[in-house]
Amino acid sequence: MNDIERIHLHYLETSSMISAKESDLSLSPTERNNWAQVRDANDQAYFALIFAQFEDVVNNLCVALVRKMRTEPQWSVKRSWDVINISDLDRFSFMNRVALLTEKGSTDYNDVETYYKRRCEIDHGKAVPPISVTTVGDKLFDIAQRMRKNI
Repeated sequence: MNDIERIHLHYLETSSMISAKESDLSLSPTERNNWAQVRDANDQAYFALIFAQFEDVVNNLCVALVRKMRTEPQWSVKRSWDVINISDLDRFSFMNRVALLTEKGSTDYNDVETYYKRRCEIDHGKAVPPISVTTVGDKLFDIAQRMRKNI
């Protein structure tokens, strides 16, 4: 999760430089619009980086959860966890891995699903609404912390 914080700090630096360029009054409206497009692309790129770090956290927490649940003394509790192949955990969809760590339909789950869909849209070149990288980074960091406490 340190990478989420580190990436966010780099984002703040680059975003500040782009915003300064975008708001330069000596630029023409066309040039300012070009810098606004650079800012949007920068926001999307950093969003994707932060989300990738979050995905890594989810994957590691899922492995830890499966290992923990396999040690349960009661077979009735651990039986379903025994069938999960840790080395092949990526066969579960990302949102199913999230559902192992947070209640499906909860605010955390719904927020992750919203961000996941947006990340997929960016990956496939679709236009997306503006992204507040700071808000997303903070939310994903908090969600990851709560997921970690549930293990």
